[in-house]
Amino acid sequence: MGCTRSNKWLPIDPTRVALPPQTYIGEIASKGREGMAAAFVVCAASLGILLGSLVVLTVLAACSPDQLLVWGWRIPFLLAVVSGSLVSARQGLIAATANLGRAMRLDAPSTLASA
Repeated sequence: MGCTRSNKWLPIDPTRVALPPQTYIGEIASKGREGMAAAFVVCAASLGILLGSLVVLTVLAACSPDQLLVWGWRIPFLLAVVSGSLVSARQGLIAATANLGRAMRLDAPSTLASA
């Protein structure tokens, strides 16, 4: 059981190996900016950990132990839902704008349907 669980990260299809985000960002970055783009991924992850720690610290400082047990533990999750929803909405807008721009440049309506 433990052996099968430890190997779950292995891809089943070797043609669809998932790249780490910094590798992908480094490959699509403009010439001469690959290192900076890949480092940005690591910095953004560290910033996310720092912000999450600050939210937890703030909630712990603002709530008594009883309040924390009753309702305070929900605050970080609610903030995650709100920020995740905002990011998802923004990502959809960016993808739609990029597809529309590509379709207008190529003057091919089929580009929108394939995206």
